[in-house]
Amino acid sequence: MKEESDGESSVDEFGVSASEGEGTAIKEEKPREAPMILPVGWRIEMVRRRKRECREIVDPTGKRYSSMKEARRAIDMVRRSDNTRLSLSSMANRLRSKYATTLKKTIAPPPRVEATPMAEPVATA
Repeated sequence: MKEESDGESSVDEFGVSASEGEGTAIKEEKPREAPMILPVGWRIEMVRRRKRECREIVDPTGKRYSSMKEARRAIDMVRRSDNTRLSLSSMANRLRSKYATTLKKTIAPPPRVEATPMAEPVATA
């Protein structure tokens, strides 16, 4: 007579790991920086220094940046000021449109003043 099992298996189960071995080191990749996209008016120029060709980033005013780090800092500052200016102007426009009807109702136009001819200066002795 054959024995029935209660879900048990006579076959050994082995776990499989993702490791390729104990002696190998896993190489971690550094996160890459996003490529730098230059704003309008900025350009990259190739400059010869001694015997090497180097890249310089030039802003619209002509200031040169020899390293990407310096250029990125300057570009971020330009973009930050542009965003601030745009957000302030859009906020002013939103407030103007929101309160335009209220201002028209509450503020009466200034009275018209007619121009009078100016008197000539009197000479004193």
